[in-house]
Amino acid sequence: VAGDRVAVLDGNRGETFALLFACAKLGAALFQANWGLSQAELDWQIGHSTPKVILADPANLDRVRRAVSLDEDPGSVRVSGGGWSAEQPWQLMYTSGSTGKPKGAMIPHRGICNRVLWMIDHLHLTPTDRLLQKTATTFDASVWKFLAPLVVGAPVILARPGGEQVPRP
Repeated sequence: VAGDRVAVLDGNRGETFALLFACAKLGAALFQANWGLSQAELDWQIGHSTPKVILADPANLDRVRRAVSLDEDPGSVRVSGGGWSAEQPWQLMYTSGSTGKPKGAMIPHRGICNRVLWMIDHLHLTPTDRLLQKTATTFDASVWKFLAPLVVGAPVILARPGGEQVPRP
């Protein structure tokens, strides 16, 4: 529903991007939970973010209560509402917590649009370009990296799961 928060705990799967668009279309803010967090940190972020629903891939389903599996029949999940404005939140992201407790930051649609359009212009992106999405979707830099190519009609190439992590020597 418009204004609600939806938490997703699914690693860096392609479905994440579809969920971002679905939440945006409904006017709900997506909270992409970091699957690498300790159980205590994850519990704190989920409690703090107050999501209306939690979606999880089967590998993470046991880490959260009252979650809906992303592999379930989509007809079993009902949504309502729709529509959004430029000031409504697109996504809720948390800081790393390096200075204490992580802080939640709501990113409005307007901010995302401005950043994406600037990156398209700055990089001169065209439909013939290809962009590798290897940034974890829990990191703010990931948003423009998958939206900008799509806006110009270029494909996004997803890194393998775990490919966003520091390379091995």
